Amino acid sequence: MIKFFRNIRKAMINQNRASQYLFYAIGEIVLVVIGILIALQINNWNELRKGSIAEDKYVNNLIQDLKNDLEFYNSRKAYLERNLSIYNTFIYLSKADIQDSIWQKTMPLILSFERGMAFQSALVENNPDFRAFINNPEIIEGIKKLHFDYEYLEKAISKSNEVKEMFGFELDKRYFQRIPNEYDDSDKKPKYVDYQLAVNDEEVINTLGIFRNTDNNSLIQVDKFRNSTSSLMAILEEWKETDNHD
Repeated sequence: MIKFFRNIRKAMINQNRASQYLFYAIGEIVLVVIGILIALQINNWNELRKGSIAEDKYVNNLIQDLKNDLEFYNSRKAYLERNLSIYNTFIYLSKADIQDSIWQKTMPLILSFERGMAFQSALVENNPDFRAFINNPEIIEGIKKLHFDYEYLEKAISKSNEVKEMFGFELDKRYFQRIPNEYDDSDKKPKYVDYQLAVNDEEVINTLGIFRNTDNNSLIQVDKFRNSTSSLMAILEEWKETDNHD
C-alpha cells in the first residue's frame, strides 16, 4: 500500500499535477492515521482482555481465601462457644455447691486457664494490594469492610489471649501441674479433688468471669467477620456469573 502511494506521488510530481498530489497525500495521511488508530484499538483490546483474565484469576483466588477463612472461623466460633460453656458451667457449679458432677470429672480434659486462640485471615494476609487487581466498586467496598472487621477481631482475640496469659498462668500451674502425658503413670493423673477445689476457688471463678467477658467479645467479632466473609463471597460469586466484567 505504501509503495502504491509512493508510485502515484512520484508520477503526479513528474506530471506537475500538484492539486491531485495534495489530495493523494492527504489520503495517505488519513490511511496512516486510521492504521495507527486500529493498531491502538487492537492493543487496547488485548490489554483489556489480559486485564479481564487477570481479574478473573484474582477473583478465584479471593473466593478460595474466603472459603479458607470461613472454615477456619467456623472452628474459632465453635472453640469460643465451648469455652463459654465451660466458664458458665464452672461458675454455676461454684454457686450451686454441687459436689458431684460429670463436668467436674471431665474438666481435666477440656479446661486450660492459659490457653489462647490462634487467628489469622488468608484474605487479609494474601491481598494487601487488592485495588491494583479489582475495578468493581462493590467488590472493593466488600474487601474494605472485611479488612475493617478483621481489625476489630484481631484486637478482641489479642486482648483475650493477653488476659489469659496474664491471669491464667498461676492457675494453670496450681491446678494443671499434674496433667498427664504419654509418659505419666496412671496414679499421677489429676484427681477429682483438684477440680473440686478449683470450682470452690474464688480466684478461679473471678478469673473465669473475666475470660467469659473477653471471649464473648471475641465471639461477637468472629461472627461479624464470618458475616462479612459470607457477604463478600456472595458478591464475588454473582460477579463471576454475570457478563459485566467481560
